Amino acid sequence: MKRKLGRRPVSRLRTATHDGTILIYVGLIALAIVAVFYFGRTVIRKPWIAREDFSVAVIDGTAYVFGGTSRAPDEGMLDEILELDLTRQTVRLASRLPWPSLFLPVAALSDSVYVLGGAEGGAYRDEVLRFDPETGDLVTVGRLPSPRGLCDVTSLAGKLYTAGGWDGAACLDEVVEFDPTTGGSRVVGRLPSPRQSAAVAAVEGRIYVIGGEDALGETLDEIVEFDSQNGEILRIGRLPSPRSRTAACAFGNEVFLFGGRGKGPLDEIARFRPTRDPIEVEIVGRLPEAGVIRSAAAVDDRIFLFGGTWLQRERDRQFTVRALDPETMGLRTLEFRGER
Repeated sequence: MKRKLGRRPVSRLRTATHDGTILIYVGLIALAIVAVFYFGRTVIRKPWIAREDFSVAVIDGTAYVFGGTSRAPDEGMLDEILELDLTRQTVRLASRLPWPSLFLPVAALSDSVYVLGGAEGGAYRDEVLRFDPETGDLVTVGRLPSPRGLCDVTSLAGKLYTAGGWDGAACLDEVVEFDPTTGGSRVVGRLPSPRQSAAVAAVEGRIYVIGGEDALGETLDEIVEFDSQNGEILRIGRLPSPRSRTAACAFGNEVFLFGGRGKGPLDEIARFRPTRDPIEVEIVGRLPEAGVIRSAAAVDDRIFLFGGTWLQRERDRQFTVRALDPETMGLRTLEFRGER
């Protein structure tokens, strides 16, 4: 009787090959899952962090992002406070606001961030909140003379200053000083005319109010100087063109301006030195795209730009962080990962 040789070995070989193929596929799927999990931690430009209309304050090398509008259609305004480590390039949820909000007037002073007014839905508020990054707590530490929002805030000599704004019914012309040590606030000056969405920066003991929109919604080209010592307010110069929602940042003895909105979205990086007479505003660079930079902050030898509303293309309306070298005007986009 002839034996049928080779059939069992071939069957076993095919089975082993089949099992090996399955193991390879399983391994590849597992690797893909791990890769998605790991690289998914790069959360900038991911759905849960994409937002517009937020506010930013920076303490040392850490940025705190307050509120904003979600890109998800079912979320609307946000109450989140995100913490971005600009050195490690990580991001985490640090705390939550008492209410969802956008365009909050915020500024860092010492080791805290202060929120001066702002809006809850359509109602403007007068509370001053202090955010403690160590604990994540927000506490009410004072009140403004009246409710307001759509105003910028800067710090000078241990106090906070805001200029102009909107109270829900009209533009404001007030310069308000808030003293964190006492919780008191007072009107210390008045701008040449009411305005909202103006940029504010402090250089060498003086505060500069730049651009904005008047009561009729017309953009302004004024640079106004406020002397906190005697309350004197002067128009000291003009911008190359009217603009509002410009991000201002003091760097050394100069003020840098980024983007904004005039007759259309702006891509200009401008610079002026307040001590010069007359004031000369020069265009020193261009942003990659025209639009609104929500905030700019100097950290060591860099200026960090926090975007979020690119006005030209719907698909670009995302959260973006860039680092600018003021010497070379080189821009670098940062990629952030969620903390483990």
